[in-house]
Parts: sequence; structure tokens; C-alpha cells
Amino acid sequence: MNLLIGQLYFEKKEFSKALPLLEAYVNSSEKVDKEILYELSFVTIMPIIYRKQ
Repeated sequence: MNLLIGQLYFEKKEFSKALPLLEAYVNSSEKVDKEILYELSFVTIMPIIYRKQ
């Protein structure tokens, strides 16, 4: 469920809401697809990028 809701927030560009859900999914899964790791990396870096602007 964390993955589904996290991806929905990601698609809506609500990265701060997606981050804890995607983190929870990755931390509780043995194997994670590259796409999910990309989304997690993206939502993790976005706040840092926006602070610098």
C-alpha cells in the first residue's frame, strides 16, 4: 500500500508526501525495482534543489 500511494503522490509532484511512503516500502522490501529507486532518489533530492534556488 505504501508503494501505491507513494507513487500516486510522486505522479502528482507532491514529493514531500511521497518520500516517507517510498522509504517505508524500500526499507520493508527485499527486492526493489530500478523505477522505485529512481522515484525515491528523485523525491529525496528535490527539496535540496529547491532550497538552492
